[in-house]
Amino acid sequence: MPVPPLNDDILRQILSYLWKRDALNVALCSKRLRDLALPRVAAVADTGSPTSLCRLCAYMLSGAPPRARYLEDLTITLTTFDYPSRATYSDYWDFSQAHFVGDLLLAARRLRRIAFERF
Repeated sequence: MPVPPLNDDILRQILSYLWKRDALNVALCSKRLRDLALPRVAAVADTGSPTSLCRLCAYMLSGAPPRARYLEDLTITLTTFDYPSRATYSDYWDFSQAHFVGDLLLAARRLRRIAFERF
């Protein structure tokens, strides 16, 4: 199916409502839509464990230019900084990976929303 004869600005506005898997599916339709929709794949990110924070940083900060430049919405929960063995350290948190959040914030020039849940 061909892309409707719409201006790129209008298509960008329509695609601004998509992110992650939906944006990726649209990007796979044609070369024109790929260029318009691919930045939306990395527009929204959330993390809830130390492992997911490491993977998110590796993904967002890789590539040239880094994918984090498209990041608009970032959610980080308190469990992101949880000790691996929660039973041993029930009242303590491990913030040794907090520098990853700083790296993301420095690279995310379009960030419009950041949420630190349960802080």
